[in-house]
Amino acid sequence: MRDWDDAFNNMGHVKGSDALPGFWAARAAAYRKGSVRIDSDLSYGDSEREVFDLIWPDTPPAPLGSL
Repeated sequence: MRDWDDAFNNMGHVKGSDALPGFWAARAAAYRKGSVRIDSDLSYGDSEREVFDLIWPDTPPAPLGSL
């Protein structure tokens, strides 16, 4: 392998893929504007980058023992 950048550039080899990031962003924004419950920027560490968003299911979560 001589060109690792090319090898991992999947979108560069798929016609029309340049539109995908905008498509994904629009779908995500529409989802967040819906009735979904999201707890944003929950901290799990000392760094300002150590945060996550918790997206709750539409129905009560099942207990782990019932899987």
